[in-house]
Amino acid sequence: MKRLTVWGWLGIMTILLFASCKSSKVATVNDLNGLEGEKFVEGVIANTPDCQTISAKMKFALNVNGQKISVGGNLRMKRDDVIQLSLVGFGFVEGGRIEFTKEDVLVIDRINRQYVRISYSKLGFLKEAEIDFHTLQALFWNELILPGKEHVTSSNASSFTVRKEENRAVLSGKSSRKLSYRFFASLSTGALEKTEISAKAPYGLNWNYQDFVPLDDKAFPSVMNIRLEGLEKPATVSIHLGNMSTDDNWETRTKVSKRYKEVTAEDILDRILRL
Repeated sequence: MKRLTVWGWLGIMTILLFASCKSSKVATVNDLNGLEGEKFVEGVIANTPDCQTISAKMKFALNVNGQKISVGGNLRMKRDDVIQLSLVGFGFVEGGRIEFTKEDVLVIDRINRQYVRISYSKLGFLKEAEIDFHTLQALFWNELILPGKEHVTSSNASSFTVRKEENRAVLSGKSSRKLSYRFFASLSTGALEKTEISAKAPYGLNWNYQDFVPLDDKAFPSVMNIRLEGLEKPATVSIHLGNMSTDDNWETRTKVSKRYKEVTAEDILDRILRL
């Protein structure tokens, strides 16, 4: 169990390794002061942007046990369809790409001309951590999560308990068999500032959201700081988004060159483990 759980969080790190919207309008700020319980949860849910696509430039920084990697890249997402991340070196050369769809995961290593395409059911680290496409989508889209739900709507507000902690509200959601979820939101605006996923101690994932900017008349975080807990080597990731838009003029599926060699998911994980 312990070994599989470690692989679960290393799998999430893999996602990030191979792994906002610009508007002239002012983001709507909801005043949730005084609201409690289900009404407050409904306000947090109402903050979710309504746009169907997000496209942004990305500055990606990884720190594993004091070793730092910092590159540029792009983040593109289409709701309920795809999450696409690329890492770009020297400002124009894409070194790696990961593409999540509902059906499978595609990871491309352009430097070594390798790739892997695999279904979620065969990705042991994601299966063990009970992470699926919709969980990943909620994390990247700054949304609440309920196990087994593709989306959290106002009709699910009663599934959360709310308590106040200083200037934030702590929302505790339904747990899965192996994971528990907590969410931290601003008491005044209802902005979701942190998602905390905990497995068997000491393993955990903290996904922090900062610097909210206008998006589809609402607000979206332009900075995401992720910390993985319980690993032998401390790991943190920082993602800064810029030039954000709702542009949908991009290919939602990546074609793999015939010159690329297909490898296994273990090959990709082994590369991460050598950091």
